[in-house]
Amino acid sequence: AGGNIQQFLLEESRVVEQGEGERNFNIFYQVCAADDVDVSSMAYLTQGNVPTQVSHIDDKAALNGVLAAFKSLDFSARLVDSIMRVVRGILWLGNVAVEPDPDDDSQVRVRAPDSSDAVKRACDALGLDRDA
Repeated sequence: AGGNIQQFLLEESRVVEQGEGERNFNIFYQVCAADDVDVSSMAYLTQGNVPTQVSHIDDKAALNGVLAAFKSLDFSARLVDSIMRVVRGILWLGNVAVEPDPDDDSQVRVRAPDSSDAVKRACDALGLDRDA
């Protein structure tokens, strides 16, 4: 048995904006399924004009496959936890709405209360103090 790793391009822009008929990265849907989060409530997952649920894809099972792959590649539990926290943080940051700061036009501020839950969840996932 052997393996071959090839380079490929990850479209970072797909995280924040999908083209017509495109889904975002599978890991985002998998994490939502594992966390029992409604995919249709996540801004980064509802832009490609495609169904948020695909009948032939079991996202929870697919995440188990990803986690098994991490284990077979000898990723430490700590590293896997860090990766999953970053994925969750990115997803929740997509739900944070910002608006111009009326006191400084070069700055933006979080629109509250619209984004309060998303800010809390993103900070929790990323291990950040939201009041800092």
